[in-house]
Amino acid sequence: MALKKKSILLSMAFLIGCFVCACGKEDSIVDESLVKDTEDVSSTEEMLHMVNHYMDEYLQTDSLVAKAKAEKYAKIISKTVMNSGGFDSANAGQNAFFYDSAEGLITAVILVIAEFCSPYALALEQAKRKQKALEQRKKEIAQMRKACIDKDIDFLPKAQTAILQKDVEAEILFQPEEQKEEKGEERHIISVFKLIQDLLGPSEVKGKSQFKLLMERLPEEHKARWLSGAALNTSDQAMASVLSTALSRLNAFLDSEIEQLLCFETKINTEKFCRNKSAVFLIMPEEDDSKYFLISLIVQQLYREMLSIADEMGGKLPNRVMFFLDEFGTLPAIQSAEMMFSASRSRRISFVPIIQSLAQLEKNYGKEGADIIIDNCQVCIYGGFAPNSEAANVLSKTLGDRTVMTGSISQGRDKSKSLQMTGRPLMTPDELKIMPKDTFIVTRTGVKPMKTKLKLFFEWGIELNETYPMRQAVVRKVHYANKKTIEEAIAKKYGLPQNPLQQPVKRPMQEQDKPLCNISKTMKGVEKSYD
Repeated sequence: MALKKKSILLSMAFLIGCFVCACGKEDSIVDESLVKDTEDVSSTEEMLHMVNHYMDEYLQTDSLVAKAKAEKYAKIISKTVMNSGGFDSANAGQNAFFYDSAEGLITAVILVIAEFCSPYALALEQAKRKQKALEQRKKEIAQMRKACIDKDIDFLPKAQTAILQKDVEAEILFQPEEQKEEKGEERHIISVFKLIQDLLGPSEVKGKSQFKLLMERLPEEHKARWLSGAALNTSDQAMASVLSTALSRLNAFLDSEIEQLLCFETKINTEKFCRNKSAVFLIMPEEDDSKYFLISLIVQQLYREMLSIADEMGGKLPNRVMFFLDEFGTLPAIQSAEMMFSASRSRRISFVPIIQSLAQLEKNYGKEGADIIIDNCQVCIYGGFAPNSEAANVLSKTLGDRTVMTGSISQGRDKSKSLQMTGRPLMTPDELKIMPKDTFIVTRTGVKPMKTKLKLFFEWGIELNETYPMRQAVVRKVHYANKKTIEEAIAKKYGLPQNPLQQPVKRPMQEQDKPLCNISKTMKGVEKSYD
């Protein structure tokens, strides 16, 4: 769809979730143009989108920069998948080899699918063949011209006939191959699972797995072979363990509903998002917690891709990016969230987590992780405390004490009055708990805490007169990559291996191959025995 002005609304059809926006240098988050000129551009989030985009560019232009970016984004996806659900492969202990090898294996499979399921897989090879054929034609015409001059023959009629014949041959030779209906639609994360599963079966070559045979079809300098090297150069049992580890991390994606979101091309482009004033809404159903992990995955992937883009732009993004993470405490733990909160500010990325209880952070990230996240929040807003909330006690200590005057008066024969200065909490836990619903405490680094009222949106004159129309979801057929199609594509591009099955070539039996025969005479007659 066409983009209107500089704003675009990217909406995902997934209530629990987050809101991510990129604001211009002098643009506020609530902007009239951002509200008026929004469009529902995409209801899908294809994780391999950036890999496919740069792989297609490489296949068409032979650009090493595009190839490097495709490899970089493939590594980001594999790391995100392996570390989903808060798992950190760095803490795998003695199983670290299997997780690291599985990560490299997933990266290799992503690159293989992106390259050999692309509609441009043979674009460079066809261009080279055309160039070679043209050079050959020029050479043949030059020889024909010389021969005609030597024999004093009219060159033009003969050349026209030869050129016409060559054109017919070229038309047959360079006729574009019929594209499949899916046109590269097999390039998604589910195909990664499918291909790995296909390669788990037994092979026809003893001592070599199907995955190893597939990798051997690629050139020795192909990055997919290098990335999967740890898995290839190990025993069959260890290789099977690596494949099983990779499949176990991909199991969460096996859902027909999730496939409709992850298996089709998306217009959510991280690079465009960071350059333009944009907003992305990720919405998940509260009643189905089996899909919560997608929010964590998407946030991780977006963040890592933004870091990569920031590094290419001198360490900072052109526009500030804000992550508004509602229900942050109920989402599965985001791997390296502590690092995201502490290191993102220098890249012009800010996180706004919204939680109901501090205990939610401790549950997902542990005591140390929760403390790191809280300590890196420069602005904190508290309000709506429950009667038994422990957070009120924590905030009361955070606000500190104030000095007040206390005293006592005694009446008797001699009236006495005593005054003294003492300290008391700025706000006690009980005072915090009885605050009105529209009253909040705001704390900020370098500024004294303040008590303020925050109005709801309709009190600011914002009216929601129109219901947002959700685009009708259409169930589409999902296409998967498989071992056979990948092998055929590799054969078209690089040719068949000299001996695909690596089996010894059989030759006719020679005389020296025949078994020796010993003849001995016994009482029963002649007996033959073979050595």
